[in-house]
Order: sequence, then structure tokens, then C-alpha cells
Amino acid sequence: MEWLNYYFIQNFILLCIFVVVIVNLIQNYNIDKKTNFYSIVVMIVTILLSIAITLENYGKSIASIPLTTAFSVFGYVVRPVVTYLFIRMSYKGKDTLFFRLSFIPLIINAIIYFLSFIPSLKEYIVYFGNSPDGNGISFNGGPLRFTSHIIALLYIIWWFYISFTQIRAKHIRQGLTIILCAMFVILSVVIETFLNDSGETYLLNTTIGLSVLTYYLFVHTERTQLDALTNLYKRETFYRDVPRMLKTATGIIQFDLNGLKFLNDNYGHLEGDKAISTISKIILSITPFNMYGYRLGGDEFTFIVNNMKEEDIVSIINKIKDEIDKTNYSCSIGYSYKNSDDLTIEKLMKIAEENMYKDKKEYYKKSGLTRRNI
Repeated sequence: MEWLNYYFIQNFILLCIFVVVIVNLIQNYNIDKKTNFYSIVVMIVTILLSIAITLENYGKSIASIPLTTAFSVFGYVVRPVVTYLFIRMSYKGKDTLFFRLSFIPLIINAIIYFLSFIPSLKEYIVYFGNSPDGNGISFNGGPLRFTSHIIALLYIIWWFYISFTQIRAKHIRQGLTIILCAMFVILSVVIETFLNDSGETYLLNTTIGLSVLTYYLFVHTERTQLDALTNLYKRETFYRDVPRMLKTATGIIQFDLNGLKFLNDNYGHLEGDKAISTISKIILSITPFNMYGYRLGGDEFTFIVNNMKEEDIVSIINKIKDEIDKTNYSCSIGYSYKNSDDLTIEKLMKIAEENMYKDKKEYYKKSGLTRRNI
């Protein structure tokens, strides 16, 4: 199997990256199933693409037009898929109808390239024939052969838009990491297309592997800054983030679970942890991505609000209250809004905390319980 030996030699680095990434992703799969799932799929698809390229070249070497055509078409179909999977892997926004239907260009792309197998249509897409000198086969293509490139470019543009949106929302590390991965992919495509006269250099597959590894390391690093129970950022991360949000913070929301002591004393700390976890999941499911959440104490959560109007903050708090009311737990909430340049984050936190304690006092009054007992 000469082509197999050639494949291992040409893709040794990619295979090493594949093994490292897959082993680590499987070990940590349950921590972040969405990211890990798409990371694994991207790596598998990339390996399949690298195999297809090798078999396409093998088909050329033995002058097999059907074999070369089949794996060439496969490559054209799969390349945009990799970019799409990257977007699915890194996207942190809402699951909108547009996002759910964003796979449709991939179907259109696949249909167009599979038409290459129809003799009357192949001249409009891609096809191979015997070379004029009778030595091997030559590539031929019509105007539709660029469909894969155009769709991949559109996905990359969308990818950049998502990245800059996250940066604008102050998810700077996330956005810059995605941009870096996208630039890796773009540069590899440019080099392969315009600076590779021999046509024997394939950088895209290895670059995709490196990009997945880069993003995985970023996610792993971010994960170490999260509280394991609540999936909120840790206290030390709060103090790191505050200085860079001085200009963008427009509000603070404080949360404090009611009755935690009662739960711990009467039902055990596991029940108390369950309450904390449940409340944090509800809050995270409702708060948008321009709000950063931190667990500053046992049952005390603080959210820094960036570039948001006061009525939007109130709306989010009301939604959170409605969802918490559906559970057996209760939470006191207080917020502050920056309606003056004199209000620093420290002052906003103090106001939000005061409002939260007012809400807690009202809870005790209505429930007839005393804080000492709960």
C-alpha cells in the first residue's frame, strides 16, 4: 500500500495532533459536551479530508479518472464543512432560526459538486481527463468549481463577525482566539492556492488540527477560571476583570440565595449545593453574553453588566425571578445602574448589595421567617 505509506509521511504531524486532541477531549468530554463534541467531529472530518487528498493524488498517479474525481469532489464538499463546524464549536450566542438553518449552503454545495458525476454537467463544475501528453490526467473546471471557495469564504466572514461581536461584548479572549484560528485557516488556503506552484503542499489539514488544538487549550484555560459547582467565574477572576470593564460596565446585579443555612442544617450540604447549582443554571440560561457572572462567596453571585440599558437589566431580573419561582428555592436580587459617570464599579456594587439586602428583608417579612433560622 504505497499510498498509505505516503499518507503517514505527509500527515505525521496532523496525526500526532489528532491523537493528543482526541485523547484529551474524550477524557474531559462531560465537562463541556458541546465544545468537545464539535472538536472531535472537526478532527475526524479533517482526517477524512487528508485521506481524500492522498487518494486523489493516488488516483492521478495511476491515471484513474473515476477515483480522482470521486475524492476531488469529496474534498470540495468537505472543506466548507470544516469551517461551519468551527463556527458551531465556538458559537456562544443565541440559537436563532438563522443559526439553525446555516447548514443549508453546505447542502447546496454538496449537490452542485455531485453533479460532476453527470457527464452532461461535469464541464460546468470539475472533471478530469487524459493529459495532452498522455502522461497521467489533467484537471478541468467550469465556473461552478468555485462554489466551495465562495461558501467557505462566506462562513469565514461570518466567523469573523461572530468573533468581533464577542470582542465588542468584552469577551475579548474568546473573540481573539477565534480570530487567530480563522487567520491560520485563511493563510493556509492562500498559501496553497497562490504560493504553491507544484501543487504538492497541503497545509490546510494540519492548520485545522493546530487551530482545534489552540481553541481546545483556550477552553481548557478558561475552564480553570470557572467555579466547578456554578460554572461562574471565580472570585480571583472577578478582580482581574474589573479593571478592564471600567468603561463598559453599566450595571451590577447581586444575587443571594435565601434559606441556604436551613437547607444545609436540615438536609445536608449536598442539598445546599444542589440549590446553589440550580439557581446559577437558571441565571446563566437567561443572562446574555455581555454579562459576566462571578461566585464571590458561598451563595453570593455578582454579574457585571456591559453596555446595557436599565430597562433591559430589569427585564432580565424579572425573567430570572419568574424561573426561580418555578423551583422550591428563593433568591434575593438587587441591581444598580450607571446613570452617572461618578459611579465606579465599587459604588455600583455597594448600591446593588444594598438593594439586594432590601429584597432579602422583604422576603423575611413576607415569609415570617427570621434570617437567623435560615
